[in-house]
Amino acid sequence: MKGSAFLTDALLDPATSHSEEPSDSPCLRILKTKSYFDYLYAPGNEYQSVRFQVLMDHAASSDKSTVISGGFPWESLPEGTKIVDVGGGVGTACQEIMKKNPLLKFTVQELPSVIEQANVVSSSTSMLSFDLLTVGSQYWDQYEPKAIEDGQVTIQAHDFFAPQPVKDADIFLLRCILHDWSNSKAIEILKRLREVAVPGKTRVVVMDAVIQHACPVDREQIGREANITFEGLDVSEVPAGLLPNLGRAEARKYLLDLLYDLPLR
Repeated sequence: MKGSAFLTDALLDPATSHSEEPSDSPCLRILKTKSYFDYLYAPGNEYQSVRFQVLMDHAASSDKSTVISGGFPWESLPEGTKIVDVGGGVGTACQEIMKKNPLLKFTVQELPSVIEQANVVSSSTSMLSFDLLTVGSQYWDQYEPKAIEDGQVTIQAHDFFAPQPVKDADIFLLRCILHDWSNSKAIEILKRLREVAVPGKTRVVVMDAVIQHACPVDREQIGREANITFEGLDVSEVPAGLLPNLGRAEARKYLLDLLYDLPLR
């Protein structure tokens, strides 16, 4: 709410209106940190970080069965394939993949402050009723007790803007990461992966939301002009006479996009 009060100022200020630095976002005009995550995991903000983890847990649970396990042919990967979940929280995505593909290996990377802090899981009755568990290895101790002990899952502290420590990954998974950052910051994240990618071996799997245009768009033509292949993009055709983005029926995506602009971009 505080950030929204500064939205107009940030958009009309020539110094910040087209800035891609997180510190120029409306919310950070108040918080005075380099990024929203610096504020979120700073000492004294444990309640805010806990609340954010609850939100992420609910967001992950809403698309586990379709997007995560069905959005990529994980079953086609050979035994021992090494998947690195970049910015993967406690590893809910890897856990979902592992249910149907128990012979793959996973590394879950997250900020040290997230791994050290406690993860809050909301109860089935109220988001204000919590059970507190420790993130990282203790999360896996509860859901897949042998995964870390057997070496199938590794929890690794890592900032995805820093050099990538895993040099032999088969797949880097970026789930709901890039939408948090401006184009220039997203490129920085991807460059870190490119630096260690093994030619002919390493792939990057991006799972994220795609904001639809309100007007008809020829994606194949856009792809040809930008040399981009929209492989795996799930875009259903809408009946004639309706806006391609379905108008108010899909308003939530656009409101979320604006919400991300307040603290993040």
